[in-house]
Amino acid sequence: MKERCVVVGAAPLESDQVLGQIAPTRDYVICADGGIDHLRRVGLTPDLLMGDLDSASSPPEGVEVVAFDPVKDDTDTHIALKRGLALGYRDFLLLGCTGGRLDHTLANLQSLYALKRQGADGCLQDDRHRIFFLWEEEREIPREDYRYLSFFAYGGEAAGVTLQGVKYPLYEHLLTPDFPLGVSNEITGKSCKAAVKKGCLLAVLARE
Repeated sequence: MKERCVVVGAAPLESDQVLGQIAPTRDYVICADGGIDHLRRVGLTPDLLMGDLDSASSPPEGVEVVAFDPVKDDTDTHIALKRGLALGYRDFLLLGCTGGRLDHTLANLQSLYALKRQGADGCLQDDRHRIFFLWEEEREIPREDYRYLSFFAYGGEAAGVTLQGVKYPLYEHLLTPDFPLGVSNEITGKSCKAAVKKGCLLAVLARE
């Protein structure tokens, strides 16, 4: 078993740079339908191709393919994530899952949230953003080359929110899903600390 599961979706990529994070020796790669075409451009071969195959070109030889009826309840990305969970993975990276249709981006956020609710950790990344959830936990977040850091209450109120090492700190604050108080903060050093005692936070790191 490899260290991490990477799911590549079919949403447009601004560049192929984000795909450079994939390490075939370390990552188990699942393509959700048309995500196969992103990998083809950079010369990578997935471990598995899943979906209804309505937007994928012909798969490479030797790749396992699991096809589904287009009339289904799950999105292709959600199906891929469930397979990764079933294989035992608890660390996920989602690429090619933002920037296309807004409804699909929102669906992928829900799928990322579902991972968190099931005890797994995931990150949704594109050229401009890194998105993840905090669920009743504390985490140190490196700034790297991101300028902005935003937090949103997700799935209800988020209580006991504390932010340290940021331009606009909070201490034991209540964030609600109907007021975007946590938008456009900034990490002042090399990293910051974020904690939520009850509920869930959606965290979004953004470049310029």
